[in-house]
Amino acid sequence: MKPNAEDHLQLERLLAEGYLVVDRAVRVAELKPWSIRSCPRGFDWKKYRGDPACQDKFLVMLRHPISEEWVEILAPDEASAALANRQFDYQQEQIGVRIEVSCAARGGRKYDQWQLHLDELARSLNGFQGWEFAAGEDVGTIRIKMHIKDGEGTTRKEAFDRLERLFDVLAVTHGIGFQTVHISSTAIRRHPTLLEVGVPWPEEWMVTPATPEQTILTEGDAWPSDVWQLARALREVYWESLPAGRLAKLWAAVEDVLAGDPEHLLKPDELKKISTHAGTIQSFKDDPKRLNKLRSILNNPKTLPKKGIEDRLAERIAPILSISVDDARRRVTKAKKLRGEQVHTLVEDSQAIRESEEFLLNALRGHIVQRTQM
Repeated sequence: MKPNAEDHLQLERLLAEGYLVVDRAVRVAELKPWSIRSCPRGFDWKKYRGDPACQDKFLVMLRHPISEEWVEILAPDEASAALANRQFDYQQEQIGVRIEVSCAARGGRKYDQWQLHLDELARSLNGFQGWEFAAGEDVGTIRIKMHIKDGEGTTRKEAFDRLERLFDVLAVTHGIGFQTVHISSTAIRRHPTLLEVGVPWPEEWMVTPATPEQTILTEGDAWPSDVWQLARALREVYWESLPAGRLAKLWAAVEDVLAGDPEHLLKPDELKKISTHAGTIQSFKDDPKRLNKLRSILNNPKTLPKKGIEDRLAERIAPILSISVDDARRRVTKAKKLRGEQVHTLVEDSQAIRESEEFLLNALRGHIVQRTQM
């Protein structure tokens, strides 16, 4: 189809006067209520769809950024639509990113410093790296706003790395642990004709409402004591941001609730015979403290269990997760090994840690389901 000179001239004139294209040109036959993302109040899309003479035309919508005057053009050719789309793509070119971070602070060098007021700290940090720092509405929170322009040589990841290092420094200098609780990023466009919607980074979602059946659980003895114990442990796990910390807390909860008391390796008569015989050995006669220590070790089923912690946990978890005991034992051994490694070294997040974390979480959730019939 040949370009319509009049439509081209009108579109070019409006663009020259500073009008911005609201959205990509839409063929009227394909027009839907959601086709135009930002429409003026009272915009009637049905008037175009209902006119048979308009079906092959393209709807081009423009708005002046100052006067906010709205103009609708029905372009009869693809050339006019292409001109509008090129202008829209140019307007939408990203020239930077706007990032907002919300953090919570916990800790302190003393146990009575859990509630922290961050007003003065935020004021002292305001302007660092050109960022805006302000105390949040809730006590113990801080908000950071970053504007990163394309071409400045700083990527979003580099900005977050610098922010994490700042929090690392404050952990040393102020004895405070910062936890990032929300991150949102919004692209900065060359001409933001539409209201930009924050794009979650890395992820955000709407938490489902609490039901009356859930809130009533707070009354009386709705749950067994071991479930309340696990619920409190899960709170700590979900708050923990470091994988090593989550794994350690999960292991402690699993071992405390699911492992159970070990059965002694020795039968009572065997234990009595060994203890009596030890008392006849001259070196133990000469050192009663050593003899008492040996007998204490012998009498403790935790030091001489018939089944180790891996076997006991595997036998409890296998039916909860509907897996074999051998598979459960393999996963338990892996989680125990990883948890032990975290105690002695600072290890970065890894897929292995996450897999063990998910395994232990599922075991705890499954136990709660069995105990509460939820």
